[in-house]
Amino acid sequence: MSGKFPRQSHPEPSEPPEQEGFTYDWTAPGYTQPNVLGVSPATETIPGHDPRPDAFLNPKVAIPRATFPSPSSNSGRVSRACENCREQKAKCSGHRPACHRCQDGGLRCSYGDRKHERMRKSDAPCHSLLLSRMSLTGSSCRQLEELSAQVQSYESMLRELYPHLNPSCAQLVDRTLGTTSVKSATTLGDQDAEPGLGYPSPAIDYTEEDFNREGKVQSLGFVGEHSEIAWLHRLKWDIDHDDTTPVGEIADRPAVSTLSYFQDDTDISNIDVLDLSARPPSHVSDKLVHNYFQTVHPAFPIIGKTIFLGQYRSFYSNPSLRPGYRWMAMLNLIFALAARHSLMSGTQSVCGPDDDRVYFARAWRLGVGPVTLLDHPNLQQVQVEGLASFYLLSIGQVNRSWRVIGTAMRSAVAMGLNLRSESDRIAHVSKETRYRVWWALFSLDTVLCVMTGRPPTTSEVFCTTPLPVPYREEDYWDENVMSVISDQDLRTALATALLSHNMSPGPTEASPMRQRRCRDQSPPMRKLNS
Repeated sequence: MSGKFPRQSHPEPSEPPEQEGFTYDWTAPGYTQPNVLGVSPATETIPGHDPRPDAFLNPKVAIPRATFPSPSSNSGRVSRACENCREQKAKCSGHRPACHRCQDGGLRCSYGDRKHERMRKSDAPCHSLLLSRMSLTGSSCRQLEELSAQVQSYESMLRELYPHLNPSCAQLVDRTLGTTSVKSATTLGDQDAEPGLGYPSPAIDYTEEDFNREGKVQSLGFVGEHSEIAWLHRLKWDIDHDDTTPVGEIADRPAVSTLSYFQDDTDISNIDVLDLSARPPSHVSDKLVHNYFQTVHPAFPIIGKTIFLGQYRSFYSNPSLRPGYRWMAMLNLIFALAARHSLMSGTQSVCGPDDDRVYFARAWRLGVGPVTLLDHPNLQQVQVEGLASFYLLSIGQVNRSWRVIGTAMRSAVAMGLNLRSESDRIAHVSKETRYRVWWALFSLDTVLCVMTGRPPTTSEVFCTTPLPVPYREEDYWDENVMSVISDQDLRTALATALLSHNMSPGPTEASPMRQRRCRDQSPPMRKLNS
């Protein structure tokens, strides 16, 4: 014995076909009632009776039962559920055009495409795009081969005609063939990096200089390709090395710092300031402060004019008053910028030729030195760093100014000045002052990045600070101006209207939409525009 019982063969029960008229009634068409006697009722005869149909005492005619779709759903699983049932993870009856669950709920029943149908539809555009790219690649290769063969035929023809040419034409042929041979010797990647002989591409991703080599190179640092210094360097290179210069005689390219007109290579005079609390006389300081707010502040509103002037008057009216060192640093930087403007404009009536450096040295010791950089930033520290960067730019120290403005921007980001303030504890006037501080720093950073060709410190993606309102600080306490400052939607609409003013029609050609917008303005906006 093999240890296995013989398997008895039993007939497998056949499942009825799945159809909408499915029923368990044995009298339904397609299913006959079982006959336990084994005799067919049609052939069974009874003795003494006529086998004809009219001879039956109780004749019955079998009428097939009408089949109707059963209202109840199939208890088994359907091959495909509708989208609503699939999302709700509910049992679907699978009926078309709408299942029972969607009919009961009054929902729109949709079965959608199957998975392979969706994949086929989504892959169709990619397949067509791939075929088109393959056809374009093949045609480009054929075209490149034709052009290469044509160039070779031209070169061979020039070599055949070369002995019969005059000296000027022969020199032209030599120059052309020499340039072509040098360019063809480089690979495609080298051509992308260097389009010409030692000529940097506009979008360069490498550097050929050692910026740690010497003091002059360190003072300028890296200069990007979109800087005017780099443009002057390329222009000088093109002038000194034309196409007639042999390849072997091309010398190494000089440093970019040789074309720099910035003053970073000159050291800032180290003025030993003994008295950090010293201040000029009131008649001198008044002229310097007035000069600053007339020349620097309109384009660089990094401080609050009204608040600062109130503090300045209190400081000079009370000699015993001792403000913080950051405020003193900010005051000396204002003096330095005003004195620098007086020196450059030729109006040195109230200050000497070196007064601006004295003021800056005092401010540096007070608020920008190495000790204060270890302190946590506040609003006055951000303003001091921004003013110091602006002063360094005014004396030609572009690289130093770029570094200081980077510190100021990071201090501002650390304080959240790059984000819109929704705090109820901060007055709207103070919020507006902070908005102006941020955009003043952002503008100065952009100018320095353009001058040096370097990337900006931050991006507009991380900035939600609204643009400053176009009103003077003296008008901030006006009721109408205050309503614009405090209403974010109103100031956004005002900024959008001002930015699109150059693209809009003139006053005599105002569009109907502009006229309707002016009519729909709120009373504060209409009063401000009047």
